[in-house]
Order: sequence, then structure tokens, then C-alpha cells
Amino acid sequence: MYFIDNSFLDVWLSDENDYSYHWEQRAQRGLIHRWDNAPIIVRLNLSRHHFHNGEEIKVVKSNLFTDSKRHSEWFLGLLWDKLKELRID
Repeated sequence: MYFIDNSFLDVWLSDENDYSYHWEQRAQRGLIHRWDNAPIIVRLNLSRHHFHNGEEIKVVKSNLFTDSKRHSEWFLGLLWDKLKELRID
């Protein structure tokens, strides 16, 4: 999904409860925000559920819900709030 500022949202959900919620803003603000549970991050001694906070290498534990419906609703609400903050008049 592309937004008015040309940033975009990419959501991936699997039947096995794997997920990625990726908000790509590198071209606009030099940022990415992604919540996912890719297993490679386990090597960094973090929870499999993690958050890329602005950069690929800036990774912290995620507080997303384990239920995919709840974390989808939470994520879309957060994104809505952030887009309102960035609103272009």
C-alpha cells in the first residue's frame, strides 16, 4: 500500500504465524519500521518477535500480540496515528 508521501506498507502473514509489517520510508525520511518474527534475529539474543526501529540494524524486542488479528489491528492503528502526525496540508 502506497501513501500520499510515497512511503509504503508491506504486510506479510503466513499460515504458520510468521509475519512482517514493514513501513518503508527510506526515500522520504531515511527510515524503516518493521515488526517481524524472522528466526535469524535469535542469534542476537533477542526474542524471535522483534522490531527494526528506523534502521535494519537497530533491532529491539517487539511487544506485538501473539494473535495475528490483534497485532494487525494494533499495527494499523499505530500507522494511522503516525501518518496523521506527518500529514501534509
